[in-house]
Amino acid sequence: MNSSVSVACDIHQDLREQFSEMVTKKDLCYASVTYSLDELYEEAHEKYQIMMNCLFNDAMMQSVNRMNTDFRPILASIIRNPSTRVLEDLSFDTSKCSLQGIQASQARNGYSTLCETEGDNHTVDKFYSVCHVAETAMNEFCAYQEYLEWKICDYKSFSREYPVSDFDNDYNVRDEIKRTERQDTYRKEIQKSRKTLYEMIYRYQKWEQNYRIHLWLVTILDALKETRSMLQELRKAVYVFPDKFNYAASEICDQGC
Repeated sequence: MNSSVSVACDIHQDLREQFSEMVTKKDLCYASVTYSLDELYEEAHEKYQIMMNCLFNDAMMQSVNRMNTDFRPILASIIRNPSTRVLEDLSFDTSKCSLQGIQASQARNGYSTLCETEGDNHTVDKFYSVCHVAETAMNEFCAYQEYLEWKICDYKSFSREYPVSDFDNDYNVRDEIKRTERQDTYRKEIQKSRKTLYEMIYRYQKWEQNYRIHLWLVTILDALKETRSMLQELRKAVYVFPDKFNYAASEICDQGC
């Protein structure tokens, strides 16, 4: 190490070798995806993006389809005539991962959910609930963030990615300029990925709540339509009744009908 920047910030070889296990299994992140400090940033970035896209896509698909399944019998029970309303399911390609698979992997790494509640059928208990999705995503982000934080100080992986021979033995260019640029890239990615994650969790929360409200409003609307239809039939019967029984509602009937 030939620059003050590198000397001040480096990682011992023993810690480097234990990094992956420390991040996933040592009461830190519990993530299903593992990272190595020797892994190129571009590869780790792509792996993280694929994981998060798959996680939220599957969460949305599971949420929609399972809520539709819950509400279909409710709709069917309040409609006397066959309903033309269709609750369309979603279909995403989640062949690369599944929300429940990620959660199972995190559990094997020692994670215990903080979303459990007492009682039956609480919405928060669903594996696709905002609480479960948020903690699952945060665990995956934690590992990626640790990877970036460690890469900032990992001189060994930097020297492998940017060997001295590529810089004509100019240590100042490599160690002070290029490494500073690389470290800035990692810091910006930490901020960007954190902001994106918070935004995704917020949007998923609003969407999940709004879709559930939408299904209840659909149910109420169809129930009101059915009630209106029944009231119209009742009103017709009330109007027909006096015509069927002459004087049935008159004072004459009170005297001896």
